[in-house]
Order: sequence, then C-alpha cells, then structure tokens
Amino acid sequence: CDGQMAADIGPYQQVLEMFATMSIITNSTFCGITSYGLYFYFPSMNLTQALWATVILEHFLFIVRILVVNMIPEEPAAAKLEYETAVDRKLKYLKKWNVVEKPDEED
Repeated sequence: CDGQMAADIGPYQQVLEMFATMSIITNSTFCGITSYGLYFYFPSMNLTQALWATVILEHFLFIVRILVVNMIPEEPAAAKLEYETAVDRKLKYLKKWNVVEKPDEED
C-alpha cells in the first residue's frame, strides 16, 4: 500500500442506496399484507384498503428516508475545518521555505 486513499466508497454507495430502497418496499409489504396489526386497529378493513394503507406507509417511509439523507452532511463541519486548516498551514510553510508543490501525478 502506497498511501493512496479513495475519495468515497464508489459504486457500493449506489448498491447500499438500492438496498435501502428495496428494504422499505419489502418491509412495508410484509407489514401491510401479512401482518394482522392493521386488522387489529381497523377490524373492518378489507384487502384493498390494506393495500392502500401499505402504499401510503411506503411513501411516508420514502419521504422520511429522503429527509434523513438530506439532513445528514456528507462531511462533518469539524472535519472540513480541520482539513482546510491543515491545507492552509501546509501552503504557508511551503511559501515560507520557497518550496514549489509538485502537481499530483495521474496513474
């Protein structure tokens, strides 16, 4: 290992997002169709009404998922500030010592 680091988890991020979406769909379906919880609270509910309740629950969970994903920043503010401080310090020392920074080489 030569000290290289990936910027993110790459294509696995899309796979994890797909799994999250599929889990909402399957879990909502299992809870709405096979569970007797809806029938316990709403004894006069038929299968069509249970399907509509399942679809509404599923859409509600999608909205919650979207809100949570958008509320959590990808980079914490403290980490971003620490990185910017380190870069500024590095550039200050390079300028002080009259050192020119080499551009990164592409592999």
